[in-house]
Amino acid sequence: MNHFHANFPWQETENANNGLTGATPASLKTILPHPSRRNMLPFAMLLVASQIMPTSAADAWRDAWIQGGTARIERACRLEIESTEPLPVRQARWRARFLEMMGLSPLPERTPLSPVITGTTQTSRFRVEKIHFQSRPGLYVTANLYLPAQGQGPFPAVLYVCGHSTLVREEKGADGKTTRVAYGSKVPYQHHPAQFAENGYACLIIDTLQLGEIEGTHHGTYSQKRWWWHDRGYTPAGVELWNAIRALDYLQSRPEVDPARLAVTGRSGGGATSWWLAAADTRVRAAVPVAGLSDLRGHIIQGEMEPNQRGCITGHCDCMYFHNVAGMDFAQIIALCAPRATLLGNSDQDGIFPVAGYRRPAALARLAFAQAGKPDLLALMETAGGHIDTPELRQGAMGWIDSHAARVPTHSLGNSKPAPLEPPQLRVFDRIPANERNTTVDEWFVPRASHPVPQTAGQADQWLATEPDRLRGELLRTSFAHWPMNHTTPPRLISSQTTGNRLHQAWSIGVEPGLELPVRISSPASPGVMGPVRVRILDEAEWQARASTDTNPALPGESGITVWVTPRGIGPTAWSDTHAGPDGKPRPHMLRRRLALLGATVESGQVFDIIQVLRSLAMIPETTSRPLYLSGQGDMGINALYASLFHPGIEKLDISQPPASHAQGPHYLHVLRWLDIPQAVACSRAKKVTVTTTAAAGHLAWLSQTGKLMGDRAHWSMKSP
Repeated sequence: MNHFHANFPWQETENANNGLTGATPASLKTILPHPSRRNMLPFAMLLVASQIMPTSAADAWRDAWIQGGTARIERACRLEIESTEPLPVRQARWRARFLEMMGLSPLPERTPLSPVITGTTQTSRFRVEKIHFQSRPGLYVTANLYLPAQGQGPFPAVLYVCGHSTLVREEKGADGKTTRVAYGSKVPYQHHPAQFAENGYACLIIDTLQLGEIEGTHHGTYSQKRWWWHDRGYTPAGVELWNAIRALDYLQSRPEVDPARLAVTGRSGGGATSWWLAAADTRVRAAVPVAGLSDLRGHIIQGEMEPNQRGCITGHCDCMYFHNVAGMDFAQIIALCAPRATLLGNSDQDGIFPVAGYRRPAALARLAFAQAGKPDLLALMETAGGHIDTPELRQGAMGWIDSHAARVPTHSLGNSKPAPLEPPQLRVFDRIPANERNTTVDEWFVPRASHPVPQTAGQADQWLATEPDRLRGELLRTSFAHWPMNHTTPPRLISSQTTGNRLHQAWSIGVEPGLELPVRISSPASPGVMGPVRVRILDEAEWQARASTDTNPALPGESGITVWVTPRGIGPTAWSDTHAGPDGKPRPHMLRRRLALLGATVESGQVFDIIQVLRSLAMIPETTSRPLYLSGQGDMGINALYASLFHPGIEKLDISQPPASHAQGPHYLHVLRWLDIPQAVACSRAKKVTVTTTAAAGHLAWLSQTGKLMGDRAHWSMKSP
């Protein structure tokens, strides 16, 4: 089976969600104890027993968050693509945000490529040059350039981007020692460039960051818990895209290449990079991404085959994903290719790229091609089979590039692959360069924000006069763009009981459409002078300590009004990071990776919970119109700090034992592009901020020095416990 769907004839089942499948926020069930349970248990038991959800209920809360966020982005994507605003204007906006989400804003400097040809292999069919170049200084790209055996060119050119296959051997050197030798992705994928060269193309095939001769990693958030990638705005997808952009630069530098006839193709991870490149770089005349495409729903909610039925994200490493701070769906990325010829190749039994997951965005993106007057330049090629390379897919790619890049009659490839060359004939390096930075690229590729320590009081004053508003704006545009800021629902009283001289209440606070959190309030039972409202943001350890006892829930040594807040994922809503498969056995859920595709992190959601609770306290009689004292420890103290950047009216903020940097937590998308924890303290709107820490003052040097320069005018102070 080899179908070219030029008109996308399938019909998706639609519901009331503006033509989109899946649950909408309005249809999500509120996950809270039933009101009929009120006043049936003593206060502490009520809060512990009836408001700690069973894991399945807490997981339902988690899943409702994902469903609602997905539906929101789907609606926004459709509105953007259906807009009557001129397509080039929209594309410019989308491309800028796309590059930002890839960690490529601003684009790095195009430094010298410093290309080196380390050897040549000649056959009767083509010549292969073994090449390396540096996309940035020390960031090596190993490649093979295949050139036709006959003719001098200039030839049309294809960039072939490899997927996740490589060749690694244990080999003995001249000294008799066994060493690991990585030949790279270009060896198992060599039949692709060989076929292009046999048919009159120059074809450059490049290794990937992880599976090249210099082995980096794609697995930072997949398996290595490098959540600071989110804070830095780093994704290996951005490195692969940049390497591909520079590969086009190299192709255009070669006299054998026609610089106006460029195409890109690749499969699996290379399929993803192919359409990243076509979306980002308009030099690509024709693109054929193969087996590398799904939309947001397919990635994080709705797969088709085990073990990825709950979304294919569990089957992909980080090179497949951007951090979705712009709230874009993948159809917009395809639409960036319009009106250039784009063929999406897929198979109908591919377990990591579901059929509906590539059909939906293709159908929506075709609207953009129609707006550009070229509806037939987006097509879908669907073949029978799983996640495998097939003759039909290779022939389809060749025919599309023949027609739209080279403008020549279609070549027939047949079903066989060219005879392979031996791996040493394709290996670029005899030894790895000492100055390589591939293996540390995550530490430097995306620059961190720079805030030099002020040297004078004037510099400190200038920083505080200009930076806080700018930084809050950047955070709302990126790290916290997913917040539904206009969502407000009146708090609901769940239970109320007097014990001794204390009034204990359990409230339900709506934080997002369809999602509510339990909040506890303890106040004096008799009217009188109640003092400030002390709001404590609990982490899991504090929750467990308080939930295990039946004592008065007021904070130790405190009277007046005390509010306990357990943000999402803590205590009552402590979800798991697994979900059940059809056989009932747990599967990895990878919540943090799913959330990054919604433009969120667990902690950015927790910050919004704190803001929503503070807003709701103004609607509760016991807590309205009273000074707010906010406190938290560790990561939760920093979540409280960020809430204070956006919620005015906090009298005091106490943070105990904060982490040294967002690199340790809490994690917010792209936050380190703008500031780190010391600058966030200075940006707080709280009238007084106290940071209590036993750590060395080095990581707070910026805050300490700025505070000293400002003296009494600084609204923050630091102390030891």
